[in-house]
Amino acid sequence: MPVRDLLKVMLQSFFVIVTGVTLAMYLSCLIFYPEAVFSPVDIGGILLVGLLSDATFLVFCSRKELGKKKMLLRFCIHIPLVVAVVLWFAWRWNWINIHRAAEVAVYILLILGVYAITLAVSFYQDKKTADRMNDSLKERYHTE
Repeated sequence: MPVRDLLKVMLQSFFVIVTGVTLAMYLSCLIFYPEAVFSPVDIGGILLVGLLSDATFLVFCSRKELGKKKMLLRFCIHIPLVVAVVLWFAWRWNWINIHRAAEVAVYILLILGVYAITLAVSFYQDKKTADRMNDSLKERYHTE
């Protein structure tokens, strides 16, 4: 994917990721730490995790258009990379107890849920753009 297109995707996905991370943090705390209170530092951490998660999209950067196999390979690299980045920061900032398997498993499921939502929103936006372009082409060539 060309850098310009990738940066556009990253900008669009950043807000979805931050919203998803916020929701995931809320659900995680609701399940494991109902007495937790968020501070401005935590909110900054959420923004930073969103930015770093978004930066992992650079795995898809390519000067040439990626074929299906190369795109699949990069997805297979990207998913564990996102999970590793988010889990590492969550552990470093004491958002999760890495020694509690159930907590880590729920956190990984939440990360994958945010990932799926981000992909779905991106797919929906791409589909809308493609539909608009197709309608414009139909209108242009149908009237001539």
